Amino acid sequence: MKLGVQLFGSMPLYNADPAGFLAQLRAAGYETVEPCAVFGPLPPRFGWPAAAFEEHWQRAKSLGLDVESVHLFAADFSQHTQELLSLAKTFGIRAFVVGLNGPFTREAIQAFAAKCLGLADALAPLGTQLWLHNNAAEIRAKFGDLSAYETVLRLCGGKLGAQVDTGWVVCGGEPLAPFLARNAAFIRSIHHKDIRSVPADPAQTQNAPLGQGIVENLAAYGFAVSHGLGQIVDLDNSAGDLLEDLQRSAAYLRALSEP
Repeated sequence: MKLGVQLFGSMPLYNADPAGFLAQLRAAGYETVEPCAVFGPLPPRFGWPAAAFEEHWQRAKSLGLDVESVHLFAADFSQHTQELLSLAKTFGIRAFVVGLNGPFTREAIQAFAAKCLGLADALAPLGTQLWLHNNAAEIRAKFGDLSAYETVLRLCGGKLGAQVDTGWVVCGGEPLAPFLARNAAFIRSIHHKDIRSVPADPAQTQNAPLGQGIVENLAAYGFAVSHGLGQIVDLDNSAGDLLEDLQRSAAYLRALSEP
């Protein structure tokens, strides 16, 4: 099992001491980091500026951490196709990851799906995939029996992979195991996020170290192992020490892999 960390929630720790923080992740047993590449005027707290990506990538690699998938922060990711092709070629990126924002109307998600198909087709000759990450809102928004998130996956006909964030699925009101089962054909990566409860406002969601919240982590872990998927710990916040929560989460998943 190759275990990674999504860096979005821990960017304050990273920015305070990039090399020191990455070294602590590696010592905890993590083998990959998943950064957010920032295109445009967003501040560094969101991720790695795309223009300085090489500096950050080199630092991670020097400390024994691979960078296989990258989230995209851009006003319109479809306007950065050539830059993404260059990043994929230069750094061997296996997948770029986008998010679905509202409004969740039929017209809006059809337009979003069309943009995803365009980028996925451009990346495919390089062997690089495009994945869709979920938050809670697009799980709560429904088109018939399916969430807006699942609807986009089906509109893209398998060209867009799913990177399922387990905590946000639960926060969105879906039982995790059935959600994974019915979307198995699309899922390419699992984001492990444990949460303490499901608040009315998803913005108030409090994360927990894996195994200390309400998410069915065993179901997610078993699904990932049985399908040969990469597993990434994604904690956006902590009631205590975020680094300790990441360390505990790595130990939790490693223990599950032991005979």
